[in-house]
Amino acid sequence: MEIVPKLVHTQSWAQLAIIQTQETALTPYLEALDSKKVKDSSELEVAAIVSEALHKAIFFVGHHLPSEKDLYNLAKKLVEIIFSKFKALSLNEIKLAINNGICGEYGDFVTVSGVQVLKWFK
Repeated sequence: MEIVPKLVHTQSWAQLAIIQTQETALTPYLEALDSKKVKDSSELEVAAIVSEALHKAIFFVGHHLPSEKDLYNLAKKLVEIIFSKFKALSLNEIKLAINNGICGEYGDFVTVSGVQVLKWFK
């Protein structure tokens, strides 16, 4: 009779561990959803997020960093597109999408480009 309560107890702990693992894995996504939205942000705020994320992404994947002017132009164009097509995204979702993209979570890629980043946003 003592075996049944131990099995139930063990299953409960295992289920709890799985749930906690899932919650931990989802935490960055849940926090990103709750962060400030693009539509509620200034262009400067979004540009700062995009520029920083692009700089880190390009460095991370081992590409030579473009000139400041090229990086500025890329970020500027991305910000324009973000405000026209992705204004429901949050600022943290932008960071998360770029980070997940460079980690290969959305498939393989050749380079960090404006077109590639937009695919990651989708």
